Amino acid sequence: MRANREALRRLARSCGIQTAFRDGRGVHHTVSAETLLAVLRALRIPVASPEQAGALLEQRSRAEWERMLQPVYVVPAGDKGAVAIRLPSTGEGRWAGCRLTPEQGQGKEWAADLGSLPALAAAEVDGVSRLARALPLPFPLSPGIHCLTVETARHRGQCTILSAPARAHSPGGRNAKTWGLFAPTYALRSSDDWGAGSYSDLEALREWVSGLGGGFVATLPLLPCFLDDPYEPSPYAPVSRLFWSEFFVDIPSVPEWESCPRARAIASSETFRKALGRLQRGRRVDYRRASALRRRVLEEMARCLFSARTGRAQQLRRFVESNPRLRDYAAFRATVDRRREFWTRWPQRLSQGDLRAGDYDRQTMRYHLYVQWIAREQMEGILSKGRQSRTGLCLDLPVGSHAQGYDTWRERNIFATGASVGAPPDDFFTGGQSWGFPPPHPAETREDGYRYLSEVYRHHMSSSEMLRVDHVMGLHRLYCVPEGASATEGTYLHYPAAENHALLRIESVRHRTVIVGEDLGTVPGYVRREMARGNLRRMFVLQFGLRPPSRNLIEPVPRGSIAAIGTHDTATFAGFWQGLDLQYRRETGWLDAKGFRAASRERERTKRSLLALLRREGLLQGEAEPLAILGAVLHFLAAGRATWLLIGLEDLWLETRQQNIPGLASVTRNWNGKAQKAIEGLVIDRRIGELLKSIEGTRKRSGLSVRPEINRS
Repeated sequence: MRANREALRRLARSCGIQTAFRDGRGVHHTVSAETLLAVLRALRIPVASPEQAGALLEQRSRAEWERMLQPVYVVPAGDKGAVAIRLPSTGEGRWAGCRLTPEQGQGKEWAADLGSLPALAAAEVDGVSRLARALPLPFPLSPGIHCLTVETARHRGQCTILSAPARAHSPGGRNAKTWGLFAPTYALRSSDDWGAGSYSDLEALREWVSGLGGGFVATLPLLPCFLDDPYEPSPYAPVSRLFWSEFFVDIPSVPEWESCPRARAIASSETFRKALGRLQRGRRVDYRRASALRRRVLEEMARCLFSARTGRAQQLRRFVESNPRLRDYAAFRATVDRRREFWTRWPQRLSQGDLRAGDYDRQTMRYHLYVQWIAREQMEGILSKGRQSRTGLCLDLPVGSHAQGYDTWRERNIFATGASVGAPPDDFFTGGQSWGFPPPHPAETREDGYRYLSEVYRHHMSSSEMLRVDHVMGLHRLYCVPEGASATEGTYLHYPAAENHALLRIESVRHRTVIVGEDLGTVPGYVRREMARGNLRRMFVLQFGLRPPSRNLIEPVPRGSIAAIGTHDTATFAGFWQGLDLQYRRETGWLDAKGFRAASRERERTKRSLLALLRREGLLQGEAEPLAILGAVLHFLAAGRATWLLIGLEDLWLETRQQNIPGLASVTRNWNGKAQKAIEGLVIDRRIGELLKSIEGTRKRSGLSVRPEINRS
């Protein structure tokens, strides 16, 4: 029995599954056999009981030795490097034919003398003696993703080589400093919005920030979500990480608005205008109604263009023809629209990925093709104008996709669909968390040569100067909760961190995009050390960096990081100052009455200590009002070591409502709050303008003020 349990643990570790860990409170957990078996099955390891583990472990060892090449190798860019090959000791002939093919350009071929290759290790497998040899690459590799093929007399192998720069892209001078604003795009308001913000509103915000000297605008993920039936508006549960959201398209700025009278007739009808007026007056974004209203007009514009023979129609057709995945995505969305249910409930042929013309409405598919095209146009417009003003865009890459979305439907082989990503228990979430989307399958992702992940990175970096990678610890490990289990019954699944970091650096340098890793909370030291080596920038959030009242109230701000007062998951500055976040924690059950009183007392002591610090620094005098305290805190951060200062737009008028309350049972209060001030009001608000200009001055005095370079020629 004990031998079987030990074999199970060894099998789990061979698949990257931790058999023990410490949670966010420092409590040690020994992972149960039931959890190990469940996660192994999620990885499609056919194990039903610990008794089967020993045989499966032997099978895996044999398979490793019988495989000529590993799926992926990392070689430093500019180096020749070497890869390990495994072959029988005899019978392979003297020479191996090798071919190395880059993503672009012609491949190079050479012959390797097997007898001269250095031996690395040896083993006997099923009576056959096998050797692991070092195969040197005869020329330096350019940065990028390469395919290596090796062929002997009896065997042929192929692998992916990630030729990675040592460091991710850096924006300029060592002490370059700037500031920017954060706002969810849906929250932006303008005098003529359609019930929520748009790409044009995001561009208007960027232009205003540029005029004040700011270097960037950051926002939440801009990816498509389920906004009808099924319905899931969270920007961190996108239908896909490979496309842009049609919800943010600014309809009147699309050329078809002028060339399609039927669309304008719909929008000018009394019924439509009344419905739009209600959406505009609402304090929260009503995604269902706003999406349905916009879609009526966009569907008509799509019909107009697809029936036309204009230059625009030809451009759309060329765009579709050059993006075969787009047609597949549009067919998926059209099928969801017809069936109004998740793909796991579809008939087998459809759920297995075989969609045919009769499975969806042709006009609906054309609608999805069209809205992706115009969304891409408007995103490219933001990028183009950003180049001219040297004020960039910081996008947000969520850690996963919706469990029932396009990515998991089409790319299911690279997801462990029997588990959910989450987080172990900590002081805030004592019951742990399960976020509802499947983790990547580490082995299958490698077998795929990181193709899907490369597409995800390229999609985001081609439209941004800075990319925030949510839950950057996921490059190393993710907490996985087996399907049907509680969040306390999970464990960590490890990933090839060197390969993940190499791929991220390749795309960062290729697209000249700064990478910011969201490293908040309980993050192992090795993650941050690897971030430092690869030039991934850290985050500093003041609300998390405040220690209990002491002489050193604030943790040191990491040099070169991006600093902020809070995030979309924390209280606003005013909400923090009033203790509203503690009230939310009481409301969600994470604090009982006694814990709430203790936390409130500690918050008051922290506030007094912070005020004393700001006065010692000469940033605050007398009995200051909250706006003056906010300004002092921002100046304190602006004068610090962070390269980027991120300011929450809503903090500038002391908004108390936060955009997301983690753990709140009702979603009606999350991801939908509109900004109190419209963009036109921001432009003429003298107080806000003066505060941001003074922040710009502080940044200049604390270091060379250089914006993140707009990084495409």
